[in-house]
Amino acid sequence: MPANGGQAKGSSDDATIQSLVCTACNTKKPAINGVDGVAFHTFYFDAIKELNETVHGLATGEKYKIKVTGTWSVWSNDPSKNVLDAAFRYKAKNASSNITPVKMSIIGINGVAHRPIPDIYNSDHVYFFEVVADGNGEQFTWGDNNYGDNGGGMNFEFYKILDTIRVCASNTNTLLSDYAVGQNLKWYTSEISNDGTTIVPIVDNKTPGLIEYWVTQTINGCESDRIQILYLVKPLPVVELGVDIDLCSGESVILNAGNHASYLWNTRILL
Repeated sequence: MPANGGQAKGSSDDATIQSLVCTACNTKKPAINGVDGVAFHTFYFDAIKELNETVHGLATGEKYKIKVTGTWSVWSNDPSKNVLDAAFRYKAKNASSNITPVKMSIIGINGVAHRPIPDIYNSDHVYFFEVVADGNGEQFTWGDNNYGDNGGGMNFEFYKILDTIRVCASNTNTLLSDYAVGQNLKWYTSEISNDGTTIVPIVDNKTPGLIEYWVTQTINGCESDRIQILYLVKPLPVVELGVDIDLCSGESVILNAGNHASYLWNTRILL
C-alpha cells in the first residue's frame, strides 16, 4: 500500500481502502521493591584514549550490573575494519564484512578480565557485566600501545542489582508477587530463558540461600523487558554458651554468646 494512502498497484479505483495502524510497544518494566532500574552512574570510553576509569561510591560486598553498548575499531585507520564491541571482534582487520564473532576479553575490572552475562554475541552490541564492589573504587581498564589508529567507543551504565530482598529463615512461605508492582506479571528463571509463566513463584523461607527470578509486565498486549528480583533467606545466628557451669554462692561468671550485632538475654531461674 502506498505510504500516501493512494491507489495500490493492481487495484481498481473503487476498491475499499483500509488503514493499518501500527503501535510500537514501549511498556515499562515492573517495579521491584520500589526500584525501577535507572542507571545511577555512566561514563564513555573514547577508543582513541586509554580506558582507565575508577568508579567510587559502590557499597562494599554489593553486586552491581554494568551495561556496555557501542562499537569501536582498533589497530586500523579504517573505522569499518577490525571492529569490536564490549566482548567480541566481528570484523577482520583487512575486511569490512562481518566475520564469525571472536571472543575478546577487552574489559578489565580491578585487574581481572571480565566476560558478559550471558556470554553470547549480541548483534545489537549490548552486554551486561557484573561486579561485586570491594570498597576501594572499581577500576575499569583496557590498554593499547597506540591509540591514534582506533575509532568509536563504548558507553558504560551502572545499575544496582535491584535491592535484594532480605529475610530471616522461618517456617513461612512468601509469594514473590508481594514485591513486584505491575500488570499481568510473567515470571522467568533467567534473563534469556523461554520459560515465562504467570504462576507466581513461592519461596520456602526455611531454606537459607539466594533465589533469583526475572519478571515482566504486559500492558495492552505489549510485554516489557525483564527485570531481576533477588530474594535472600538469611540463616539464623547460632548462639553457643558452652557447657553448663555450676557456681557456688557468691561466685560469678561472664557469659559470651559470640559475636553478633545485638543481644537479648532472657533470665529464668530453675529450682
